Amino acid sequence: MFVSRNMLNLDSFSCKNAESSQDSIFQNLEYDMNSQPALKGQDIVVALKLALTLRGGFTYVTAASSLGLAPSRVHASVKMLLEARLAVGDTKNGVLINRARLLPLLIYGLPFFLPPLTGGIGRGMATAFELDEIREGILDDNRERYVWPDPAGSHRGVALAPLHSCVNIAATNDATLYRSLMAIDAVRVGAIRERNIATSVLTKLFA
Repeated sequence: MFVSRNMLNLDSFSCKNAESSQDSIFQNLEYDMNSQPALKGQDIVVALKLALTLRGGFTYVTAASSLGLAPSRVHASVKMLLEARLAVGDTKNGVLINRARLLPLLIYGLPFFLPPLTGGIGRGMATAFELDEIREGILDDNRERYVWPDPAGSHRGVALAPLHSCVNIAATNDATLYRSLMAIDAVRVGAIRERNIATSVLTKLFA
């Protein structure tokens, strides 16, 4: 078969165009990956609140007041939960949390993508192993005590960074939410016995 110079030039031109197009696709993909939305601690706190106390509807103002967040931040978290398929509905008319997806995320996901960050000994709000079920189920005076840092707190222990800075207010305003946050922290920092008890508590709350 006779191959002309023009055909070769056309092939070369086509290859260059294909390579350029492919480079453009990968550049766009890299940009999208760099701006990939991801769940944050604030989103988890909002999900817990909605799942536990605001079933069937809510207002951003009410949720924000209870959580100690601005309504705009609650709105942003709800949008993220919808994108993550942890909720169904829409940001205008309200959402319902998908508990079947939330529960395994709390037990198996959070310890890895929101690992515990601890500090020194100080005052704060009790969390983790101060959960009633753990204190009553595992008698161990030498067990580490954890607190969310708060100079006005009534407990002393190892400082544990909360999922979000709003948790002290949110937990004070909602005892059930407080229990769920303590159980989550116990899963994040606990050994097998503490994790098992905390998992049982979370299962009862969110199953």
